[in-house]
Amino acid sequence: MVASCRCLEDRIPGCQFLALITGKENTYFERSFQKLGCSSIPERLVIPNDEVTTQFIELMSSVAKEGSLGEKLAVLCVCEWSYLSWAEVKNVKAQDELHLEWIDLHRGDYFESVVNYLRGLLDKEGSLIFEAERATCKKRFQETVQLEEDFFDNAYA
Repeated sequence: MVASCRCLEDRIPGCQFLALITGKENTYFERSFQKLGCSSIPERLVIPNDEVTTQFIELMSSVAKEGSLGEKLAVLCVCEWSYLSWAEVKNVKAQDELHLEWIDLHRGDYFESVVNYLRGLLDKEGSLIFEAERATCKKRFQETVQLEEDFFDNAYA
């Protein structure tokens, strides 16, 4: 998405968010895998995905490779906005330190600014593209909302 942005000004907040994903969030996952006893990459590669996870991977891969900037933003907006909404729910309770850290990564002023950045770019892109592409973006947005709902239903089941 960052590489597809129309100007440097639009890329900078995305690059800063990438630094978080490749830094704090990545080390979070590494610690989580170790705590769960799954520390090697070969070990992780043989763990099967649930159907909804596979569908999410296919959607994100497809949009990343072939999608327009609007489609990429539609998918990212839904993903990050739904995590912000989930993490800010007052009754979400952490079961342990790793769970609390996951919640903290997805709430607060900075993460809210990331979601607002993505939403703002999507709105901007929507004003610059033709109706047919807006319809494609809407389809991707709705598809991602459904996958997020299915993902959370699966996680809580």
